[in-house]
Amino acid sequence: MATKTKDQTKELTLVDAIETLSSIAELGADKKTGVVEEQQLKIKEKKISYHSVRWLHHSDGESTLAVIKDIFRVILQYLIGFYEKGYNEVNDKQTAEEIRTIMVLVGEAAKNLDKYGNLFTLSHQPISVMELQEYQQLQAYYLTKVAPKIDDGHMGKWILALSKGPLAAKAHLKLKHSANDTTKHVFVDLHSVKRDSEYELFFIRKEDGSRFFNPRLIRNLKLVSDLGHFFRSQEKRHTLPRLDIWLDKYIQATAASMINSLKNKLDMFFREAVRNKGKPLVEDLTKTSMALLLSASPKHLLSEHPSKSCLAYFKDFQRFLREILHSKEYQKLLVSSTIGNNKIGGLIRETTLGLCRGLYIHAKGLSILQTLTNDLIHKGKKGSKSQDRLVELMESYEELQHLIQVHAHGPLNKMLDMLLDGENDEFDPMGQLNLPSPLYAAYFNDKRLLYIRMPSPTHQEYVHKAFVNEEFKNYLTSCETGSGIKKHLLIVLQDKTTWKEAARCQAIEGLLHHKDFSNHLEVCTFTYDTDLYRQTDHYQDENEAESFKKILLEHMKDDHSGFFFPPHLQRPLYSEFLPQCIEAVHSLFFEKATLLTREERHAFIDLTYVLTTLKIVELSQADALSFCCKDGIDTGAAFSGLLFALFQWVSPNYKDVKGDDFLTYLLFAPSLLWRERALRPEQFYRLMNVLKVLENSIQKKGHANLQHQLRQEFSGIFSLPLWNAEVSWT
Repeated sequence: MATKTKDQTKELTLVDAIETLSSIAELGADKKTGVVEEQQLKIKEKKISYHSVRWLHHSDGESTLAVIKDIFRVILQYLIGFYEKGYNEVNDKQTAEEIRTIMVLVGEAAKNLDKYGNLFTLSHQPISVMELQEYQQLQAYYLTKVAPKIDDGHMGKWILALSKGPLAAKAHLKLKHSANDTTKHVFVDLHSVKRDSEYELFFIRKEDGSRFFNPRLIRNLKLVSDLGHFFRSQEKRHTLPRLDIWLDKYIQATAASMINSLKNKLDMFFREAVRNKGKPLVEDLTKTSMALLLSASPKHLLSEHPSKSCLAYFKDFQRFLREILHSKEYQKLLVSSTIGNNKIGGLIRETTLGLCRGLYIHAKGLSILQTLTNDLIHKGKKGSKSQDRLVELMESYEELQHLIQVHAHGPLNKMLDMLLDGENDEFDPMGQLNLPSPLYAAYFNDKRLLYIRMPSPTHQEYVHKAFVNEEFKNYLTSCETGSGIKKHLLIVLQDKTTWKEAARCQAIEGLLHHKDFSNHLEVCTFTYDTDLYRQTDHYQDENEAESFKKILLEHMKDDHSGFFFPPHLQRPLYSEFLPQCIEAVHSLFFEKATLLTREERHAFIDLTYVLTTLKIVELSQADALSFCCKDGIDTGAAFSGLLFALFQWVSPNYKDVKGDDFLTYLLFAPSLLWRERALRPEQFYRLMNVLKVLENSIQKKGHANLQHQLRQEFSGIFSLPLWNAEVSWT
């Protein structure tokens, strides 16, 4: 068993100080408060960060006093830095007001600590917090240096407007369903925001119409964001490039690739549109197409300082397209049996379907980030590139994490931008420019499988209701007549057993009951983030391989455990494939070991998931595949990377350095572009774990021998020649 040693706790950060001050300022005799601390464990020489809460309590008076003093010191240091490093250059009244707000928190916290002094033993002798040297130094500096230069601001009004503005405008609506007790008292906290783990809850309402956040959290986000931005602007270290410019370039390249794929359809539509001016759908589709054309123009890139950017034009395109898709006139065209007698109607239908199809299989803009991502990472690394692909991948991740530390509040700022925008009143990844992207293709003799990175194709305003986007439905409709992709397989990697993700899972699975889509879509759900998947709770010590395999098989066959397979797939999977696949994974990658560590069981589950996915590709005859988590950024990226590595590392070109660079881009570009952070550590280290198992198998058996054993073990399981697949990428 690995030994654990705790490193020294890190310094209190501004984020922690503000959150703790907020808690103390709202303290009552019936409440308790604490400070979030970042700590580290060292396991097998690897440092793993985690957070704990140190509760402020009467039985730990000395520690409580130390925390209070640390908070005052942290605030003082930030005030000094703010004042000395450029305050005189700052004219923004709102920024100044944020300093005032922090000092109000300091004063309220100090009053509460004195008021409820009986809750704490701050020292052997009674003492007022306001008499502490650290508190008096902070107040003196603020009153003599900062306060005289600060005018009245409007932050309080801003917070109130935000909590009662567009995002809260529908809070008064009464729903048919009563509020769910599970979510009634659930709120997003600052720690979750920092981890960027539940940001979707900012856009989703509870069943009773209320929000998962409160004004206090928004205030803290704003304080940390603006002050963090001020101090980072003083740093001279290497920082991330302007990611808004990256996003704009991505949007321009995406629009251009869509236009290129639709050129013939658009030409025919525009020629006929001239003869049909004034008709509503003609006018609507014309302005939709023009917005896309303007978005595709390099002249409108942010780097060219245009009056309106590619991104802004693309938002117009999305809005106009959705208006068409939801219109009654277009819905009639979709189901019309006499469309052949209506030339302009037919062109509108085919062009609109083509636009939706283009959003999924022709939106290739993400590929321009491959060079940018790899150059960014390697520019900051010291020394030559490692010959060990796993070491190189780990070093790339660590370098990206280092860059992110300088840009520490990227996700937080992203969140505030969306909230301030006022247009994001539901969780809608595509509407928030998280677009699908075709990434790579695998060829098995004459069969081609296109991997498309995509978020959940849903939009969700309430936690118990989610709906599939019209763009995705129309893309599926286009598969009836479009060339190439005829059937799309979605592997949903969300936990349908939890209230957070159940509605999205149900909405996607429900498409299979629609006769217009069932011929062009296959949906399976693999449970994710459960005790089984994480091997926690009563599974944590289940080290015996035979028992573990039995449990895994039973869960995958039980739809009550969070898995979903359509009825027509259940028999070939349950009775034939899964038992043989689990045995083959045990034999090939774990040499039939009688005991499996928790990390080995993690790798076992992930390999089983990916191999089961390939069997479903074979059974469903799908042409396109997506691993679909809520946003396609962390879990989806990790599984797409694992699938790519399995193809690439087992193929004859397994030593191709270009493939390793592509894997780096595959894993890191989505989170960097859409969330301004690295892949979340939980997903990255789990992926590294399974890649290590795969690499060890290659090293122990030899590449040629492993290929031979794969063919031998899976010859009776797969018909597709998986282990001779050729992979290409854009």
